[in-house]
Amino acid sequence: MMVSNNFLHVVVVVMMMMIYGPLYSFAENIEIDWRIRSYDDITTAKIGDTITFNWSFRHNVYLHPSGSCDDAGATEVGSNTGVAYTFTEAGELSFVCQISGHCAAGQILKVIVVGSGSDQDSLSVDIDWAVPFSRPDTAPEQLQIGDTVNFQWIGLHNVYKMSEIDSCNFDDSVQIGLESPVSYVITSEDANAGEVTFACAIPGHCDSLNQILTFQAAAAAAPSEDADILIDNWRIQSYDDVLTATVGETIQFNWSGLHNVYIHPSGTCSDTGSMEVGTSTGASYMFTEDDAGKEISFVCQISGHCLAGQILKVQVVVSNDDPNTAVPTTTAPSAAPAAVGGFCFSGTTKVDVWGTSGLTSISDLRIGDRIKTNTNDNYDTVYSFGHYNPTQMGEFLQISITTDTNSVIGSSSMELSKDHLLLLPKGNFVPASMLVIGDQLVTTTTEKNVVVVVSNIKTVWRKGVYAPFTMSGTIAINEYGIIASSFVTLQEHQSTVTIGNNHNIPLLLSAHTMAYLFESIHRMWYRWGIMTEESYSPEGVSTWVEKPRTFFVTLLTPHYSALFQLLILIPCITILVSVNVMEKYTTTFVVAAVVLLLAFRRAKNKSIV
Repeated sequence: MMVSNNFLHVVVVVMMMMIYGPLYSFAENIEIDWRIRSYDDITTAKIGDTITFNWSFRHNVYLHPSGSCDDAGATEVGSNTGVAYTFTEAGELSFVCQISGHCAAGQILKVIVVGSGSDQDSLSVDIDWAVPFSRPDTAPEQLQIGDTVNFQWIGLHNVYKMSEIDSCNFDDSVQIGLESPVSYVITSEDANAGEVTFACAIPGHCDSLNQILTFQAAAAAAPSEDADILIDNWRIQSYDDVLTATVGETIQFNWSGLHNVYIHPSGTCSDTGSMEVGTSTGASYMFTEDDAGKEISFVCQISGHCLAGQILKVQVVVSNDDPNTAVPTTTAPSAAPAAVGGFCFSGTTKVDVWGTSGLTSISDLRIGDRIKTNTNDNYDTVYSFGHYNPTQMGEFLQISITTDTNSVIGSSSMELSKDHLLLLPKGNFVPASMLVIGDQLVTTTTEKNVVVVVSNIKTVWRKGVYAPFTMSGTIAINEYGIIASSFVTLQEHQSTVTIGNNHNIPLLLSAHTMAYLFESIHRMWYRWGIMTEESYSPEGVSTWVEKPRTFFVTLLTPHYSALFQLLILIPCITILVSVNVMEKYTTTFVVAAVVLLLAFRRAKNKSIV
């Protein structure tokens, strides 16, 4: 009986998979507590690792090719807790919960997948050496001296370095390895040749199944004699320090592997309005007079690299002898991503959480936490976030304060949206936009005779917007516990609700009280245990807030007559006041209802007797 060579080949491959397959299982499992929270840290995994998502309540997991909450082309990973996903190729993946509002509230996890054994000083490229072979998208066209190529396979393969470029002629070829895995480091000889080719010598694999791979090879770029600032190893790492450069100086970027350099006007990983500096090692840029006073952000635009830290910031000055010539940027970047004024605090805000030592970042605050809210050292429950979006750019007023001794409390400056309400000593809440230098603010230390005064106000842009709602409607922020409302005014620059075509008829209702009543049903639902989980719009606005707020903001515009506004407002306010009374006196109502019921039954029993 004749047995074909193809059949024997298949048998050998299957046997090799059975024998050697288990030997190369070095995978790790990554456990994720999957819930509504901010997943700011980039997770790194290797090809072959598995990620497992565990959760309570209602969640799911989808892969979003967009890298954002946009679900175009999304694929389901699983809808039951314990779902797992194994990484099969390098790149950046975004895992998202598609329950309404969850992604916008931060439930998106980014994972950068790399091959095993990569180091930071040189590039390490992992190749799945299989047939039919196709060049991986993650494999760069060019490698430099010291870079490593790692070949991994299951079955019957090998690796040879060819004497001829892009050729399956194995004459004078050099054996690299016969068993998986095998690695090869690019040498100066390869750089001198300009290219290096690898192929599999198993009959038919190179010529028929395309198991051949070629890289360009080069030496590292030599430093330019004209470069004043040299970034000699532009790679994935954290560039925390802001460099300083002078107009006329040149910065040069050298690297190995797959990188590039772009200027991002956004100052972030957003590539809106970006400008290419170079896509080959040795790329350079000269700072011009137009750059003076600006902070220039250099970014690698290879997928995932900026998010992993490959962004370098340089402050440009006119002269190194006078660093004060740098003009601080206090307005929005010219090409900033879509931003909001909103009704929020920035992520720099800190609060006092019951049962913890020190202050907690507002970005780490969770529904159900109890935080300090007023001068009586009371702690109230956070029942909702009116706005929660860790990735959204926001415009804030940065308000610095001084004590009565005129010593600046730099770390106690606060950042909040211009319409956010702050408490003044007279007991009234005013929008932050109405503050002027010299105004006094109420803090949790006010009764200890520590007076704080506004010393400076400027506009800043931050990533991350947060608006925690408390049961009392107030919140104490930062070290001195500055008392702020949980809410904003529904009418710009106004502390009191007004109606009429010219906003000339004031109601006996403050902006804070109006907003507090506005939230009565929401609070009561939480207090009674009816609301167990929040949902948010794609922009991160609570669904309890988004449409009602839009309705009332529209109603209070000067487009409507006072009569029409009153016809709508009076019944709405009446209902909300009633709900607020029910919310505050729930226990009293329940006790009264029980007493009345018992009295009714007793009277009924007597009448029967």
